[in-house]
Amino acid sequence: MPRLQVSLILLLTGLSGFLISYSLLHLGVSWMWLRYPVAIMVAYCVFLLLLRLWLYYQGRRDSVLNVDIDASFAHNSFVETPSHSEVFKFSGRGGDAGGGGAGGSWEEGATPSSMSVSDAGSTSGV
Repeated sequence: MPRLQVSLILLLTGLSGFLISYSLLHLGVSWMWLRYPVAIMVAYCVFLLLLRLWLYYQGRRDSVLNVDIDASFAHNSFVETPSHSEVFKFSGRGGDAGGGGAGGSWEEGATPSSMSVSDAGSTSGV
């Protein structure tokens, strides 16, 4: 549930900034021009700390999951997993996205000036 986790991080960041500003106000710092930048800097440090903890947690969780997955594949030797290069093969041809352009190919020595009007896709009435 990464959205919930990130929402919690942002909530704690905002709460820390509010509490610092509130604490400084009750400690006698009534100047907003001083109180707000201090609260923002502390909240930013809290955000970076929480983000670092979250990333550490995600890295540990992923490493545990990878060990479990590798162990399960070791027991099932008949299951073949494709390598990264087999999963993502690019053909080098354009125009596969359903949009216009990049779908044709140039013949040897063909240039835009040597193409006929119908090849260029022009509909001008010359």
